Amino acid sequence: MATNPPKAKNIYVVGAQCTGKTTLVNALASHYSDAEVRPLPIKEVARGVLRKHNYTAADMTNSPLRALELQHLIFSAQVTAEEELGNNWFISDRSALDPVAYAYFYVGEEAAASMLESEAWQASRARMRDGVVLVCEAGTPWLVDDGVRLMPEDPREWAAIHETFCRVLQEQGIPFTLVPKETMNLAKRVDLFLAKSYESASTSFIERRNPQPNASKRHYAQSSAKRKGDKGGHELNEAEARARNEGKTTIEGAEDEGVYWNEYLMFGVLAIPATVGIWYLLKPLGILDPYLGVSMIKETEPKRGNLRETEGRSKYN
Repeated sequence: MATNPPKAKNIYVVGAQCTGKTTLVNALASHYSDAEVRPLPIKEVARGVLRKHNYTAADMTNSPLRALELQHLIFSAQVTAEEELGNNWFISDRSALDPVAYAYFYVGEEAAASMLESEAWQASRARMRDGVVLVCEAGTPWLVDDGVRLMPEDPREWAAIHETFCRVLQEQGIPFTLVPKETMNLAKRVDLFLAKSYESASTSFIERRNPQPNASKRHYAQSSAKRKGDKGGHELNEAEARARNEGKTTIEGAEDEGVYWNEYLMFGVLAIPATVGIWYLLKPLGILDPYLGVSMIKETEPKRGNLRETEGRSKYN
C-alpha cells in the first residue's frame, strides 16, 4: 500500500511537448491510488481550450497575436482549475508556467511578462514553490504529431523549448527536478519523483543558481533560423539543469554566498574571546610555555658566586 509523503505537496509535471508528461502523471496517480489520501487530478487544459475557442496549433507560429491570446486562455484555465481545488492535494498535468514559457518562446519576453505580472501568477508561483515540480526533458523518441499538439520544427527547436522552461523556472525562483530524456522507464521516473518528494524540507531539489545579469533579456521571439544558431547557450543551460539533477543542492532560500561567509564570521567572533580566556587560565600554570617557545628558567637565591640554575645546567658568573 502506498503511503502519503510526510507532507503532501502538490505535484506539477511540466515541460515541452511529447516528453511523457501525461503518462508520468497517470503513473503517479496510480501509485497513490490505494493511499489513505489521494491527490486529485488536474488534466491538461490546453486541448479543451483549443476546442472551445477554435484555435489550432498553427496559430502559435502563424500569428503572434493569436498565439498570445491562446496562451492567456490556457493560463486562465489552469489557474481556475487549481483554485477550484482549494487546499486539496493535487497532481497537475502541466501548470500555469507552461503557457508563460510558450509565450516567451513564440511571442517574446514582453508577452510572457503580461502574465508574470498578474496576481493570478503570483498565487500560482507560490503554489509551485511549495510543491514538487518535475520537468520532463525533450529528446525522447516519443515526438509524434497527433494533429492537435504543437510540433517543433526540428530537434534543436524542441530542445530550445525545453531550455525555455528551465530558464523561466530559474528566473521565477521555482525549484524543479529534471526528468532526464535517458530515463524512459516509467517505474524509474516514478522512483525519481519519490526520492525527491521524501527529501528533507530544508533541501532544495536543484542547486541554487546565481541569476545571470542579462538572463531576463534573452528573447525567444526569434525566427526559427536564429534559434537554430543559438545552440551554444542552450547546451550550457542543459548542463546546468543536469548538474542540478545530480543531487547538487544547497539550503533552500540561500540567495548568495554570503550565507556561508556569515557562518565563518560568527565562528571567528566566538573563537577569539574563547582563545583569550584559555590563555589567561593556563599561562600562570606554565602549561603553554613549551608550545610558545618560552625557556623555562628557574631562578634561585644567589649563592657561591651567584649561581643560576637553568634547566639542568649550572652557570657561574
